[in-house]
Amino acid sequence: MKEEEARPEEKSHRFHFLEWYGRCLLGHWKAFAILAGLLSIVALTGLTKLRFDDEPREIFKQSDEDFALLEEYFEQFGADDNNIILVLHGNLFTPEFSRALRGFVNEARKSSSVVSVLSILDVPGPGNSTLLPPPEADPVLFEEAKSVALDHPFATGHLVSASGATILVTLELVEDGPQTISKIRPIYEELQLLKNRWFEGLPFGASFAGSVAVRVETLSGVRNEFFQITALGALIAMLVAFVLFRSPATTLIVSAGPGLAVFWTLGLMGWLGMNIEGISTPLPAIVFVVAFANSVHLMIDIRRSRRLGQSAPEASRNAVAHLGMACMLTSLTTTIGFASLIMAETDSVQRFGLATAAGSVLGLLSNLTVVPLLASTMNRPARRPPEKRPRKDQPQGLLAALARLTTALSLPLTLLALGLTAILVWSATQLKSDIVWTETLPSDSEVTRAMNRADQEFGGIMRVPIIVTWDRSTSLGSPQMLKLLDELETLIEANPTFGPSLSILNFLPENIRSLPPPALEQATSLIPWEVSQRLLRTDLRRTIITLRLPNTGVAATRPALRQLQKDLASLQARYPEFSLHVTGSAVIAAENMSNVIRDLVRSLSFASITVFLVLTIALRSLTLGLLSIIPNAFPLLFNAGLLYHLDKPLQISSVLTFSICLGIAVDDTIHFLIRFLRERREGADVRLALMRSFETVGLALLITTAVVSSAFLAAMTSSMPGIAFFGALACSAMIAALVGDLVFLPALLDRFVGKAERTEQSNKRRKRGMKL
Repeated sequence: MKEEEARPEEKSHRFHFLEWYGRCLLGHWKAFAILAGLLSIVALTGLTKLRFDDEPREIFKQSDEDFALLEEYFEQFGADDNNIILVLHGNLFTPEFSRALRGFVNEARKSSSVVSVLSILDVPGPGNSTLLPPPEADPVLFEEAKSVALDHPFATGHLVSASGATILVTLELVEDGPQTISKIRPIYEELQLLKNRWFEGLPFGASFAGSVAVRVETLSGVRNEFFQITALGALIAMLVAFVLFRSPATTLIVSAGPGLAVFWTLGLMGWLGMNIEGISTPLPAIVFVVAFANSVHLMIDIRRSRRLGQSAPEASRNAVAHLGMACMLTSLTTTIGFASLIMAETDSVQRFGLATAAGSVLGLLSNLTVVPLLASTMNRPARRPPEKRPRKDQPQGLLAALARLTTALSLPLTLLALGLTAILVWSATQLKSDIVWTETLPSDSEVTRAMNRADQEFGGIMRVPIIVTWDRSTSLGSPQMLKLLDELETLIEANPTFGPSLSILNFLPENIRSLPPPALEQATSLIPWEVSQRLLRTDLRRTIITLRLPNTGVAATRPALRQLQKDLASLQARYPEFSLHVTGSAVIAAENMSNVIRDLVRSLSFASITVFLVLTIALRSLTLGLLSIIPNAFPLLFNAGLLYHLDKPLQISSVLTFSICLGIAVDDTIHFLIRFLRERREGADVRLALMRSFETVGLALLITTAVVSSAFLAAMTSSMPGIAFFGALACSAMIAALVGDLVFLPALLDRFVGKAERTEQSNKRRKRGMKL
């Protein structure tokens, strides 16, 4: 691609502060290098404090009444999200199974990490024995036990499936502080070894399920693949960058600024006591991508100046003067967009927003310091300055040809941009958020299969408690309470979304329910301790009725839960002496995770408005501010439309890619517009300014898209669906951003700014003709 000769009047368009900074940076390079080194040492110290950990409740924690009620429920009846469920299936009522189950349960109860174990061994059988006979019992007794279990009001639907082919064992873990992944993973692995020791090689399946299993498997998988995919993506990106730049030194320099920004950001997080949580896993990628775009623009400008005969220090200094303001604008808009997340309702989203905003600022500092410093040391001799000659009015090359094509087709491309944007906006409004607890796990993983089996056999593995509180005017065994609990059971049974309910009624046969309240209260003492502690607190005048919820996603279960809450309000109006509340981590976490998605979407909307305002003010043009909306919004809307047409819901992983969409699109748009205005100030008409902008900025956009997309391709190799889909969406966003900035933006500029210019010139020629 042919280079242009720098013009003396370019200096008049530089910012004096950036001129001064460039001179100061290169004049005192040792001091800046030492400062960067000291910051890196501090970041390295902070990095040693950083943990790849997660406290699940912190992810969806909010300061509202619902979460306060959940914490109160945990305190009074025990947490419902610290259980490991062992799903056993096959021919289970056999001596062999009885021996294995007894061995597993006995050893699990001896563990200091396990509070209680609930299984079919806790269901009483004939005499003083358990329902499941001991292994030395007569085989006939096992068949009898199976028949009894399938009719037992507590066993069937809760411990044993209706088919008798699946049995659940619930292990409640000790809770002595935050249940971080680093804390519960060793317990989970210990129980895995115990499970394998007793059940491996036997003719029935044994798999863990439940919230703890999902969390540990998800976070462990994300952590392992995070480092593998990051390394693979970095390697691929470096190779692509080397092929495009054809220079190892240039490749290292353009990667150094963004890489250092990620390093400083992670170090800062370590110093602030922040961990890499599930939601912040893409943070390094977001920081790197936004910073990398600016780094490439700086390097393209430096190489261009070197081809014009400037020395390495002079070219580096001029790059800061030429592009410093564009880099500052991209950092400002990105920082404001991410910082807006501090207004989110969820603490984890607030932390993610602050960390990403800090990363954006650190990316600016590293790019405007490290990239010019390193580039100034390049020893490659500058080309001999070309002879002074007029600047070519018609740039040549592939990008210039693309510019001529977009301007020639500006009207149909403008109509296409407007029409396509309108269609994509409609598609985006049709998207619904959804959360499936196993969405990040491979569909054939052991935990996913166990969860699916539990859904099929028991109607779900997640429990939703309804808290029933009575006032002093009534008592535990009163007719009103029994009638209320019976109506609640009827409501739950009538809704096909819910699995079987469990309450004290499961332990009170019909002939006992007619006893006086004191006798009924005494009868509840016969409920197994592992169950009663979860169902009844007479000292608090509270009892619990639980229902099972399948792992089919929030979108599928939310209507049923909302209808249940309406029914509870109606029941409470009929039974004023009782209060009824739905809670549980499955409900609150799902709703609050939906709020997380809403917070992220709201932040993106706020960021888009901010970008428009900042560009309008910085460029001093309402027209340019309005024209920037479509190329900035196009990659977000394109991905939203892609989700809609693929029948995919809005999930956290997909919404996080929108942050990358906006960051890269805004970066490219700002650089293109600032270069366009620079060419216009130098006297070029709109079409010539567009071609010259293509010749310089367009190359940087192509390189950025190729390098970053190749890095995200590595994510598509992940075995975890969430990570693989994240990579695919990020790649599509990069391509859509390129189309928005190299096709739609030039067409819009030519159609609105260029047409106005051509009309004005035509009027001037007409007036001159009239005078003649």
